[in-house]
Amino acid sequence: MNIEKLKDDKYLFFLETPHNLVCVFDHIRYDRSDADLLSQAQRKYLLNKLVEYGYYHKTGRVLISESHKTKFIFPKQNILGASISDFIKHEKREDQDLFVLTPTQMAIYIINTIKNDTLEILKNLISKHPINLKKIYDHSHNESSKDFINQHFKELERYQDDIIKNTSVGNNSHIGRIF
Repeated sequence: MNIEKLKDDKYLFFLETPHNLVCVFDHIRYDRSDADLLSQAQRKYLLNKLVEYGYYHKTGRVLISESHKTKFIFPKQNILGASISDFIKHEKREDQDLFVLTPTQMAIYIINTIKNDTLEILKNLISKHPINLKKIYDHSHNESSKDFINQHFKELERYQDDIIKNTSVGNNSHIGRIF
């Protein structure tokens, strides 16, 4: 599988080893009350990109290919109020498998898990996929994530607004309009 080709896709963002995450673009504007779940359109978009590599649904939560070892897993969220980092921590997967998240879920994971270059990694994500900063602000669960988002919220908000206004990201269609 040519992961480099997939990395060039404007609707996909990868956070590689050891995290092994991919997120699928949603849209450029959010409300703090938006549900943060992968839509059918986001799932369909990823599957359409992976079909050429022989991927298909093994189950509703797992995409597999007979010719590639990597599975794409949609984490099951069964604990109300738990962080995406908790889901990922307890979900079984092989080292090469990738979890598929929304951009906001990936941002939460980055804030909760990555201790070095967190701000830079978040900005890299935002430069391709805007995130729901207000939802993150409202739902920061632990002290370190609360401290981080309190310290950087305004900077990230300004950065994201600038990306949307001054780059091609602002022209991206809502993923639901593609399908």
